[in-house]
Amino acid sequence: MVSGFGHVSKECDEEVLGNWSDILSKWRKNYAERPRGLQSLVRKGVPEALRGEVWQLLAGSHGGENEMINTYRLLLTKESASERVILNDLNRTFPAHEYFKDAGGVGQEALYKLSRAYSVRDEEVGYCQGLSFVIATLLIHMPEEQAFMLLCQLMEDQRYLLREMYKANFENLQVRFHQLTCLIQDNLPDLYAHFDDLKVECHMYASQWLLTLFTAKFPLYLVFRIMDIFLYEGFNALFGVALALLKGCQKDLLSLDFEGVMRFFRVNLPKKYRSEDHADELIQTACSMKINVKKLKRYEKEYLTRRAEEEQSEFPLQRLESDNKRLTEICMRSELENEMLALELVNDRVKLKSNLDEAEDHVETLTRELQATRTIVRDSEQHAIRLNEELENIRDAFRRTCDELQQTQKIVSDYKQVITFFELKTFVTRAISLQICSQLNNQLDKQKEKYQAKIEACQSRCCESCKPIINSIVSPPSSLASTPEREIVNNDEDDLPPISSISPSVADRLRQVEIELAEKKLALTQALCENQELVHQLRHSSSMASDSDTNSVNSIRALNNNNNNSSTVSWLSKTVNTIKEAASSTNRAKVN
Repeated sequence: MVSGFGHVSKECDEEVLGNWSDILSKWRKNYAERPRGLQSLVRKGVPEALRGEVWQLLAGSHGGENEMINTYRLLLTKESASERVILNDLNRTFPAHEYFKDAGGVGQEALYKLSRAYSVRDEEVGYCQGLSFVIATLLIHMPEEQAFMLLCQLMEDQRYLLREMYKANFENLQVRFHQLTCLIQDNLPDLYAHFDDLKVECHMYASQWLLTLFTAKFPLYLVFRIMDIFLYEGFNALFGVALALLKGCQKDLLSLDFEGVMRFFRVNLPKKYRSEDHADELIQTACSMKINVKKLKRYEKEYLTRRAEEEQSEFPLQRLESDNKRLTEICMRSELENEMLALELVNDRVKLKSNLDEAEDHVETLTRELQATRTIVRDSEQHAIRLNEELENIRDAFRRTCDELQQTQKIVSDYKQVITFFELKTFVTRAISLQICSQLNNQLDKQKEKYQAKIEACQSRCCESCKPIINSIVSPPSSLASTPEREIVNNDEDDLPPISSISPSVADRLRQVEIELAEKKLALTQALCENQELVHQLRHSSSMASDSDTNSVNSIRALNNNNNNSSTVSWLSKTVNTIKEAASSTNRAKVN
């Protein structure tokens, strides 16, 4: 598993936040005294949003900030003897975390500065591999100045004493291994006996746990929970976590050989706690472990005493042989571990090769699918181009059709105006004709009255015997104008005497009036005929127009035809009769 993996949510219940708010408000009033109820809250987990402040309060690193900040900035200006080792560890520290994964990024820069500053401050310890994981854990929750203060507190405070564990000879770390071995013997005797049979020593699996405070291989959610109880209870909390881990996987370990045990610690154990529920269970188990401080001190005293006796009882040569033998065993163990790692590497390479082959096959399949997709896209683009061309053709045809329709509508509009004009002209012509006919009728009425008066005058002058003769001779004029207004009058005046019996002056005047009336009627007839011809032309033109306009044109033409035909037939017949009468009157005049 890559270090720094695992998501830590910042969400928290309102009730939990309320409890922590009450605790912190009391704690800020008196930093020297921890409030009641703090232990249960810490064991349940500090809210992610509050961890930076709570960790500093638990370690007691909140005082003298200005002085420590100035010291930190001063240390950054000095050279470090551990520069190369620090730079090598940057890319190995939490590579799965967003803050530290980028080479030369903000996270790695802060990690480099903080490691370098402490290595300058404590030259005896300098920089130890594994310390970078602890520093990175602090930097996730607070600025580098505050992280530097908290790191110094962890290294020097009597509750933690990490500095002693990181010293060059790792003497204190050996004491911790002895204490943990004794605790395993007391709490997990079966596992202790199994490890003793397999020659699995405590330093083979617990060195990374203690040097990195369990931060190197486990998920961040579990790492932060372990740091919570470590800062509250001190170094002994790490023993509780180690015992809880061994207790949780005791059945698995008892069934494995040496190589299986080492592989289990390296690979399987971190994977087991990827779930937050398992991590919570582990923390509760670790807190329930009873770590007797007096026993730890006795174990430490026993180790130191035994170590002193061994050094005193052995001659220098024997001591060197013993050390050489121990180192040889360590080398053999290391070589075995290296062989296991090499075997693992070969297996991983084989798996990687297999995965690579599968990936290449998948890439080939995707390439073929991509080519097929490109062909489909190309065909689709060509089809789209054809469709666009057809669309443009349709648009052009539609545009031409619209233009033709507009022209047709314009022609129809012009014809409508022509029809309106001719209707108006016809109306005016008819009105003028009616006015002329009315005037002629009035003149005829006057002539008739004069004619009647003269006849009456002649009759009055004649004797009674001459009146019948005069009455038989006199008849009403038969050539009076035939107009719609005079049809009934003409029928009533058929008994008037002929023009030949009237005086020459009256007959000439009457004949002249009849000729004028005939000319007017002839002109009216000609106008009606021209109008009829225009209507026929309009009918022929309208037949080529659209269907929507045909109905309106036909209705207008039908209306005109109905009006004109009814009037034309009657007027035409009457006009012809009038022309004939005028011609006959002219012939009679010439004969006379």
